[in-house]
Amino acid sequence: DELLGGYPHFRLFTHPGPEPSRPWDAFLAQVHRWRPNRYTAGSYWRWAGPVQKLASLRRVMFDRSLARNVIQSLGDRMNTDLPETETAALHRPELPPLARMSYVEYRRYLLNTLLRDCDVMSMARSLEVRPVLLDHVFAEHVFALPDDSKIRGQVAKAALSDAILDLVPDQIFQRPKTGFELPFRTWITGPLRERSLDALDSPTARTVFRSSFLRRQAGRIRATKASNHTWAWLVLIEWIRASGCEVG
Repeated sequence: DELLGGYPHFRLFTHPGPEPSRPWDAFLAQVHRWRPNRYTAGSYWRWAGPVQKLASLRRVMFDRSLARNVIQSLGDRMNTDLPETETAALHRPELPPLARMSYVEYRRYLLNTLLRDCDVMSMARSLEVRPVLLDHVFAEHVFALPDDSKIRGQVAKAALSDAILDLVPDQIFQRPKTGFELPFRTWITGPLRERSLDALDSPTARTVFRSSFLRRQAGRIRATKASNHTWAWLVLIEWIRASGCEVG
């Protein structure tokens, strides 16, 4: 997916649309950075440059939003431009749009998340895993392919589909894409509900987050509206509690 444009958000870079023409886009984009919501997201996407767009794809929360939700002493010291700064170092404007995005995705998401998780989970079961599609010769070849060989109309990873068209049944190609996602919401609102509420109500949580933020997260759990964001904060709180580290 990272090399061949398999994720839906790759299409946002192949068809970016016209430059912003609405006079209020710049204002709403700034509002989005402080308080993201579905009404301001479109303006942010039209206003943002390539670095900002790339930085937004894998962030759990805009840093300015996060700074408002942690206790003031932490928020005052936060670098609110960190994702953009890190992404700018990886940005390769000389590459075509898809290759540019692939480079950032495999240097960040693939390397820091997917391969790490694959290694940890496989080693926990004494399995040796070989991600063969990441062979460097194959990756170099794919990087050299033009964008239109990776996304063709509604077909993602078109080059791979072309290569195995006579080897895979038609129903596989016609089946909609299914991502591999862990059921965080089900866990938080189900078997881990009480543990999650206890974590949010703990002294540890209050050393990191504002009380108003913790109440909102607890309310979402009780209303079965918890999200992956909630899971991320719970993992942070539980890690601090388990490791016994001091925050401040």
